[in-house]
Amino acid sequence: MQHIEKTSTNAGQVSGKKMYFPERLMQFAKRIREETAKKQAETDMLLALDTIRTRRDTISENLNFITDTDCAEICMYQLKAADLDYNRHIRMAKETAMKDARTREESV
Repeated sequence: MQHIEKTSTNAGQVSGKKMYFPERLMQFAKRIREETAKKQAETDMLLALDTIRTRRDTISENLNFITDTDCAEICMYQLKAADLDYNRHIRMAKETAMKDARTREESV
């Protein structure tokens, strides 16, 4: 089977390096899959944050209308749990952003 050789001109690769066309295609497909997975993870993170924010708002509204002390106490614990969950997701998003920044710096 005869392979067609193409000169690679992609950034981050040694210029003049010969690479088989199927290899370039595979690298392109891999990069597209990675970008798609990253976008999906970002979408999932934003959706989770929105869900937690909505849950927190609902608990706060319920807390304003509750007169029973036991129910109010439960709402306060739920509110604290929602705050902790929200902060955890924010921290995970920041860590992911830092990892991405480091990866971009290393690839340059």
